Amino acid sequence: MKVSEGGEMNTSTCTAAEYLDALASFEHAAERLAQADPVMLDSQDVLASLERLETAVRKVPFSQHLLTQVAVEQGLPGQLGYTGMKELLVQRLRLAGGEARDRIHGARDRAPQHGHGVCPEPRYALVAEAQRDGTISDRHALAIEHVFAKCRRTIRPDQAAILEDVLGPIMFEIPSNDEIARVVVTERVVSGKEEPTLLTHDDLREDRSA
Repeated sequence: MKVSEGGEMNTSTCTAAEYLDALASFEHAAERLAQADPVMLDSQDVLASLERLETAVRKVPFSQHLLTQVAVEQGLPGQLGYTGMKELLVQRLRLAGGEARDRIHGARDRAPQHGHGVCPEPRYALVAEAQRDGTISDRHALAIEHVFAKCRRTIRPDQAAILEDVLGPIMFEIPSNDEIARVVVTERVVSGKEEPTLLTHDDLREDRSA
């Protein structure tokens, strides 16, 4: 699944057998890794392994979102007697309420849709691609979407769909920069006439004292 030059994610559908085979391979690899003590690695291998493992782990939530979205589309919660997807995740997977909520939001915003008459692309295709590639963590993706939610308050609803394009590369930098306290997005920013304004905590303190 990739974002093309036109901004659309290309999805490839596998058979049920292929998916289950991939899942079994993942379970086997995870079990082997959990039983392996890395104590014999030298420093370079430790660093490289940390980076490789982090990238691989970051991809897992994307797969969880895909499964969650399919479960919603198939009406699985109702079939099993649950009131909704959140109750299913809490009761069957033993997730905390906040974890279940974030899983559902991730599925809604970062997983492709499969319903007839529905745009198949994720709501935030660039964020979804970054998570699928292991570039950002699930917490990072949630932080980006939190920024999007705040930006929607200052622009028209029809402009919210292009928030990813408006914010561009900075959306991946904001969550990792503790100095940034606010992102100001106006209609002039959306129309391409201005750049988003990043305000630091010091900027906000100065505004309050002015």
